Amino acid sequence: MENKKLISARLSPHTLAKIDAFVTNRRYWKRNTVISNVLDTVFECFDEKAIYDMVRRHHHFNPDAHGSFSLEKASSV
Repeated sequence: MENKKLISARLSPHTLAKIDAFVTNRRYWKRNTVISNVLDTVFECFDEKAIYDMVRRHHHFNPDAHGSFSLEKASSV
């Protein structure tokens, strides 16, 4: 397992509440695991334009923004 770096981050109360609700029925996952895995997936699987669009999205100006992600089996060659 790789070493993780401890940092401090500011999250909106709304986002933190959603993360806490997500882990409520998944006691084997902690809040930190969810945040770390989401960020790892975004930066490993999304292209720079998609990340840029996510960063610049503002909930007041783009309330209907949506996205998706799926895991697919790798095709065997």
